[in-house]
Formats: sequence, structure tokens, C-alpha cells
Amino acid sequence: MDLKAILANYTSKKDHTVEGQMRWLQKQGFTEDQIAQSLIAVYFDLERGVLPNKWKMGEDGETVYLPGDQPKASETWIGGPISGGHDLDQYLLKVAKDIRTRELTDKVAAISIQMNKMKAQWEKDYLKANAKPGFLKRKFGKKAEE
Repeated sequence: MDLKAILANYTSKKDHTVEGQMRWLQKQGFTEDQIAQSLIAVYFDLERGVLPNKWKMGEDGETVYLPGDQPKASETWIGGPISGGHDLDQYLLKVAKDIRTRELTDKVAAISIQMNKMKAQWEKDYLKANAKPGFLKRKFGKKAEE
């Protein structure tokens, strides 16, 4: 997949490059992996001809770029498929945000699982440390253990 050739179909500006998109996403705070995943997802869709459409979403009127042609609740059609470099950049940003959100959700779930394991271990350790010795151990001390 030649990213530069695909980008050339959607922008007429010579200074609009894939490298520029990567730098822009880095400035937005995305990691290299998130940028790579979003570029692969967006450019693979563009290569297949699956173009996202522009929608107006919610009461604040935020413009979003979503694949498909059926609106969801509170979405209004405001334009056709992405056509220029700005639209492509905004769709790339949306995909990168979605990838980052999924990664963070997975991390939170992993942290929750780890915390539950630690809590169970702490409870076991606490009960073991504060358990009262049995009758024979109290009565005879170490001899009762043997």
C-alpha cells in the first residue's frame, strides 16, 4: 500500500504529506503505535474505497467523520464523503482518538483485574497475620506444632 499515492487522490496541496500527518498526530499527543494503527486503518479503508461521511452530531454541532451512510441517534447529514486533505486529517484524528480510547479502556480493565488479585492476596495475608493460634499452640507453645 503506497500511502503517498493514496493521499495524492485526496489533496491537491504539495505540502500535505503523510509525514506531516504523522507529525501533527504526534503534536496531538498520540504514540507511535497509535499513529501507525490509525494510518493503517484509514488508508486501508481509502484504498478499498470505503469513505467516511461527514455528520453533524449532538446539540453542539460537532462535525464528525463516520464510516457508513446511516445516521445514528442525534446525527444529521451535512455532506458527502471526505473530499479534501482537511477532511482526511479530521477523520484520521477521529480514528486515532478511538484507538487511544480502546487502549486506555483495556489498560483500565487490566489494572482492575490486577487490583482484585492484590486485594485478595492482602486479605489472605491479613487473616494469616492476625489469626489466633489454636488451643494446643496457646497451651503448649512450640511443642504442640511438632
